[in-house]
Amino acid sequence: MHALPDDEWVKAQKSFKMLDNAYLKLAGSDVAKMDREFMYFGHNALKA
Repeated sequence: MHALPDDEWVKAQKSFKMLDNAYLKLAGSDVAKMDREFMYFGHNALKA
């Protein structure tokens, strides 16, 4: 797979996570610690 143009922008952010599937579960304690967190689905976004 080719890198998406947005991949490099996301990787340049202070805090990010490249998600490896289309499922995301966050705990409130984890969210409370976040400050401008980027969670990027990239190629894992589902298409209808």
